[in-house]
Amino acid sequence: MAENEDGVLNEGGVSGDSTVTEMIREVDVVAPASDTTEREEWRMVVGRWYVLACFSMLSFCQCMVWFTFSSASTQFEDYYDISESTIDLLLNWGAIIFIPSAFCIWLMQIYLPIQGLRIAFWIGCIANFTGSVVRTIPCWLDKDIRQSDKGVWMLHLGQILSAMSAGVVMTLCTKLSVVWFPTHQRATATAIAYTSNSAGTALLFLLTPAIVSDPEGTPTLLYIQIAFSFIPIVGPYWLFLFCFQS
Repeated sequence: MAENEDGVLNEGGVSGDSTVTEMIREVDVVAPASDTTEREEWRMVVGRWYVLACFSMLSFCQCMVWFTFSSASTQFEDYYDISESTIDLLLNWGAIIFIPSAFCIWLMQIYLPIQGLRIAFWIGCIANFTGSVVRTIPCWLDKDIRQSDKGVWMLHLGQILSAMSAGVVMTLCTKLSVVWFPTHQRATATAIAYTSNSAGTALLFLLTPAIVSDPEGTPTLLYIQIAFSFIPIVGPYWLFLFCFQS
């Protein structure tokens, strides 16, 4: 595909920067050449938006997990026998861990300019899913253990793991749009990636009153969040089948 005078590909491409081009080759999605069939072009366009959907789903789930214990603090305080200050700390882990995690992601993009975006995405997916599962472990234990220090520390560990993915979803939105989208679609892609984070919080505060009307509904809410957190992990597999299987 030909470039214009500014070095921008005419249709569905990205800037002529060699690093960005190598990033796209690394994820096995290359801008179509002049003889590319219409079907392959269509696959590339759909695959681009599917990648954005996977990333946005990770952002959605991360914020949903982050605000869990603040969405119905009274019920969670009764279920785990914890204080309001503990609820506040469970929330604050998101902001605390974001600082070092964002720094690590920044270093990763410098020293791994080609593979860094993909590696960071998988780190975020695994950290968020693992954190969701770890927080649920106290629900499987006896009440005495669940309300002990061991049970509470599992909640803290789960929140810390989930917070590690915040550095991914909050810092890589613009890089995702630059690598995967042509110039005229980058603002839209970036807006979708950022807005999905807040959408996770919005859905959480709609679901929680219906599910956790009493403390015993806590496990159900946590199980739902585990299911949501698993979606970004399996999503790229379906992208592979769609783009590379006949």
